[in-house]
Amino acid sequence: PETEPAQVPPEQQMEEKPSAEASEPLSIVYPIPRNKLTPYRAVIIMRLIILGLFFHYRITNPVDSAFG
Repeated sequence: PETEPAQVPPEQQMEEKPSAEASEPLSIVYPIPRNKLTPYRAVIIMRLIILGLFFHYRITNPVDSAFG
């Protein structure tokens, strides 16, 4: 029993409008100078190191009265 493909009513069909908007990129890449990016990278690395030290301390020094 073959069935025919469903017909879409004309008022619900998509309108194809070739416009300039369709060819524009969805995002723009702005180059950032390396000397402006380096301090942010350093802060991120420092925060990861501090977080690692904190987790190491919490694992090696458990608190017996803590919930959990």
